[in-house]
Amino acid sequence: MKFKILAIGLIILVCGMGTYLSRETPKKFRKPIVISPETLYKVHAVMDGDTFEVVINKNIEKVRMIGIDTPETVDPRKPPQCFGREASNETKKLLTDHFVYLETDPKQNFYDKFGRILANSRRLFQKCLRCR
Repeated sequence: MKFKILAIGLIILVCGMGTYLSRETPKKFRKPIVISPETLYKVHAVMDGDTFEVVINKNIEKVRMIGIDTPETVDPRKPPQCFGREASNETKKLLTDHFVYLETDPKQNFYDKFGRILANSRRLFQKCLRCR
């Protein structure tokens, strides 16, 4: 009887470890990717007034702009906050189909608690047609 319980426990442990090891490491526990302040990154999408996605090394990464705090619009638990849609629309106008320079702050964490890259961003003022 003890052997059966031990065998079942061992099987559960091995299966559990396989599942655990096969999971992708959450972004907040990954090593930071290399971001160069001289490199242009294509904006893939704008999430809201202070968060957007860029293409880095063929991967889509979310970026949370340092120093920008806009009313929430995408939190499924809450209705959009006052002027949140306006802030989101303005960020979409400024960044959609553009390229940005990103610069992280060495005094802050690379990722926030949601796995977004924390960075300052500067937009290239003209749409860059040659930067693909």
